[in-house]
Amino acid sequence: MSRLCYIYKMTFLGFRMAYTAAEMRNTFWRLGDNWWKQIYDGKYHSFGADVFDLGLHGSGRRREIAEPGYYASVKKAAEFASMELGKQLTKEMYVRIHSLACEHFSDVDQKAINVEKDKIHQFRAVHCGCSQNLVTDSNEAEDKYQAKMKKYSFIFIHSLRMNLQNKYHITTESGSKQELKKIPVEITSRICSELTRNGFFAAKGVNAVDILNNGYVFYENAFTALNQINIELANLQQKLHHSKPLATLILNSSLDTPFITINYNFMNPVEIEEIVSQLITNYNDIINSLPEDTTLRNEEQNQQALRAIAELFQHLEWLHPFYDGQGRTDLVLLAKLLTENGFNPSILYQPYFSTFEPLDKWTHYLEKGIEAWKIEALKLESSIAIDPLKSISML
Repeated sequence: MSRLCYIYKMTFLGFRMAYTAAEMRNTFWRLGDNWWKQIYDGKYHSFGADVFDLGLHGSGRRREIAEPGYYASVKKAAEFASMELGKQLTKEMYVRIHSLACEHFSDVDQKAINVEKDKIHQFRAVHCGCSQNLVTDSNEAEDKYQAKMKKYSFIFIHSLRMNLQNKYHITTESGSKQELKKIPVEITSRICSELTRNGFFAAKGVNAVDILNNGYVFYENAFTALNQINIELANLQQKLHHSKPLATLILNSSLDTPFITINYNFMNPVEIEEIVSQLITNYNDIINSLPEDTTLRNEEQNQQALRAIAELFQHLEWLHPFYDGQGRTDLVLLAKLLTENGFNPSILYQPYFSTFEPLDKWTHYLEKGIEAWKIEALKLESSIAIDPLKSISML
């Protein structure tokens, strides 16, 4: 069997090995000099390994967001995680990954980080949140038509909702197609006609009928996901016996462009530390209930392990225990957990898909990321020019 054929069989036909620590490390570092691709956001890979060191992702704000030392710190965290492969996850291990991943913070311009330098390695004690721009943020690489349809669909439908509210005092909960059907057609038709003649939409050639028939899927999916996530957060709150959910997601519709905003609800470092321990314990309980030898796990057990990994990542992102460096910490951890459970690391176009999508969709997205990593490994080992993020749809 040729080397290329062997690689194909191993990565695409589900061949799995009983991992020793050394074998796990070989998998973890299999991308060689491109190891960083399993940690960095896929949408920034084209900028190269120094994208965050130089602030190349900042669209004109390089000096403000550049983090010299980013690559070196994340590599130290990854090296530590790879030495811990096969060892049960602990809170201390998790904190150590964060400390190493943010080791360069003390030498970085204060403007580039969201934490005072004397609190870098502490659990968060302030309110924190972030937003997803429903117009510009994407979870997959888009062609021009997809990007245009999504952008103008969001803006058009959002403008329709704002006009209903401002001119007719009609408030809509989500702007879903079903909801708008209940509004007198003469009102929606009048607004759509006005919007189509609007200078912005007219210049862009926006077709109201096309959007109302085809563009709704982008808009409705966002609100469906938001509602499902808040239900999952409420269920998790009940399961963990907490006084409030880890986070709250809301639509911020006061802006011309819709955002989904997430507020991380816990800001007492003692509580946060306890919750981190609780989440890790819950994860370990699931993994410990499965055969230790991953080759003995059946498909259902493999899915249990993958879902547990996806769930822990998502819950840690919702909790957001640290002031800054949360994402890179969780992505290093993700690579460790996937590898030691018989999978391989992932390449994710938008890792924070997990924050704004329900668990089932996030787990599926992660599966696609695992496949994208395999294509990257195949490309490196066979010198075949394949773009892993375009070869496999990330949704």
